[in-house]
Amino acid sequence: DIAEQVGLELDELTYNDYANFVSEWLQENAK
Repeated sequence: DIAEQVGLELDELTYNDYANFVSEWLQENAK
């Protein structure tokens, strides 16, 4: 199902963006 594939891709993108945000935040606050 194409809609499911797109949904999964969006979920992965959202998760990756969130993970990047968290890692950057931790680096900033570790200084």
